[in-house]
Amino acid sequence: MSLDESVDLVLNAFINAEPGDLFVRKSPASSIGNLATAIQEICKSNSADTEVIGIRHGEKLFETLVGSEEMAHSEENGDYFRIKIDSRDLNYSDYFQSRRKLPMTRGNAYTSDNTSQLSVNEIKELLLNTSGFSEMLVNAQ
Repeated sequence: MSLDESVDLVLNAFINAEPGDLFVRKSPASSIGNLATAIQEICKSNSADTEVIGIRHGEKLFETLVGSEEMAHSEENGDYFRIKIDSRDLNYSDYFQSRRKLPMTRGNAYTSDNTSQLSVNEIKELLLNTSGFSEMLVNAQ
C-alpha cells in the first residue's frame, strides 16, 4: 500500500467508522514468482539466477486479510471493508434459558488467493511509480 493509499484509508476510517470498527483496503495480490520476474525485468537481470525451492514447512500459501467470521459482520465501503465491532454481550445463559441458538453465520474470507492478481507488467508499473523503489534504482546505478 502506498503512502497516499494509507492516508486515504485513515481518512476513510475517520469519516465512516464507529468506535471499535476495523477497516481493510481491498488490494490486489501478487505471487512471489511474478514479483521476482518483474524485478528481474526492471533490473535487466538474468532469470537463471532464480531457483524455485517450493513451499517450506510452516509457510502459508496465501494471506488472510479478513477472516470468514469477520466477513459475516462486514460491509463493503468503496475500496474498503468495514468490520463492525462485535458488541454482543457474553451472557450465554439467555440463550440456554430461552433455547435460542447462537447465530452461526460465516462469510467467505478475503484473502490474497481470492482477490485480483497483478500481472508482471502491473507489478513493474507499481514498482516504478513507488518513490522508494525508483530512488533505489537511481542509487544502484
